[in-house]
Amino acid sequence: MTVGLRDLAAEKALLGSLLSMPQLISSILVDERLRPEHFATESHGIAFQAMAGMVDRGEQGDGLMLAAELERFDGM
Repeated sequence: MTVGLRDLAAEKALLGSLLSMPQLISSILVDERLRPEHFATESHGIAFQAMAGMVDRGEQGDGLMLAAELERFDGM
């Protein structure tokens, strides 16, 4: 079994970048390069999944919209 690198600061930076540039999420999802289970912490995976859901619905997200979206997920 391979264990991925765990750099929480890098994950936070990635999530922040994706929030500010949601068009990147679309290309990542189409290519299936990144999935929620790739994140070191469940909360980061859930945040990614929430952002992906917003993009799928055509919503332009910001921090407040993401917070509202995260309320739909258990454990946040």
